[in-house]
Amino acid sequence: MSPFDLLRPDSHRHQMGYQARVSLHPGEFSETGMGILLAHNELTTVDLESPELESPGLTGLDHVEVRLTGMFATYAGAAWKINATVYNADAHLYYAGSRRKDSFIVGYIQAERRLPHDLTGYVRWEDSSGAADSPYLHLFERFARSGAWPAALGFRASPGPDRAVH
Repeated sequence: MSPFDLLRPDSHRHQMGYQARVSLHPGEFSETGMGILLAHNELTTVDLESPELESPGLTGLDHVEVRLTGMFATYAGAAWKINATVYNADAHLYYAGSRRKDSFIVGYIQAERRLPHDLTGYVRWEDSSGAADSPYLHLFERFARSGAWPAALGFRASPGPDRAVH
């Protein structure tokens, strides 16, 4: 896959993309809210001769079309913050003379509790459906599809207004 070339936007075909995010918040300055996300991206393949790209799924691959639909929600209270997100991804892999369809769902929920001394404790749970066998995700060899810890527990220190240490 290749990033969009801002300097030469017409250098490759299949690089169209858009994203739309709509959210509803009960207060003007509140983090609490919920919303939806829609995205569509066309990703072209380039530099398939690179030794870093030896995945068998790349043989004959021309481009990939990815559509995301998702929902997200945040509750932000005085001491607690809860985030939840779920995305459905539909991918179409276009090979020379054929097309392969793929679909998977990913999501997480995270709860944070503000503690004394600028500390925040958090717990996070991540899960997916269909990601382990996803032909699209197999194009990215370093993507953690299974065997990773689906949950995390930790503390974060905030030594300044825009700094955090995990």
